[in-house]
Amino acid sequence: MADFHFLRPLWLLLMLAVPLLYRALKRKNSGDSGWSNLIPESFLSPVIRRHGTSAKKRGSTFVPAISAVVILSFALAGPAWREAPTPLKKPGDSLVIVLDLSLSMLATDLEPNRLTRAKRKIRDILTAREGGLTGLVVYSGDAHVVTPLTDDSNTLTGMLNVIDPIIMPVQGNRADLAVAMARALLEQGAPGKGRILLITDGVPDRYRAAIGSALAGSDVTLST
Repeated sequence: MADFHFLRPLWLLLMLAVPLLYRALKRKNSGDSGWSNLIPESFLSPVIRRHGTSAKKRGSTFVPAISAVVILSFALAGPAWREAPTPLKKPGDSLVIVLDLSLSMLATDLEPNRLTRAKRKIRDILTAREGGLTGLVVYSGDAHVVTPLTDDSNTLTGMLNVIDPIIMPVQGNRADLAVAMARALLEQGAPGKGRILLITDGVPDRYRAAIGSALAGSDVTLST
């Protein structure tokens, strides 16, 4: 089916940094460089007018930087005109790892922090797995597919290096949404039964029932 989509849409979140980058570069390249806070405008205006042209030239230099961020984000997201093919059904275990990216995962009660320890656990799992398909879903206030079911552990390992709570557009702890998304991945591309591994530092009580509902009527098993 020829339909425009992104293979790795999570990379589009990089564009959220554009307004911050624009503001920082604009401040750096402003004509008065902060002197307006110290010198009366009547004295400062002639100086700004005299150097206004060069300030504009300097200001224009941040346009390529912003364009580069936008282009890089778009390219990494993997724009494509064909939908990604359904993963080949292979014998073995099908597993979707669901990783909590809420801000609490940055707590340092476990050195260096909870998230780093969780990533190490995932890497160990990927190293030990023999055959089967593995996918990765992350969540905070909402959920996102990082990689669909695949037998390419190198791709999964590479994505672990860049995911961080700061890239999540909505903060929270909606494990129920992530589990529902993981179930959908398994039903779309996994042969037979599948497993979901939930890696989190805690699930709010108000979402526990929703997790049960997300798995109701399926052969998918959930472990933590």
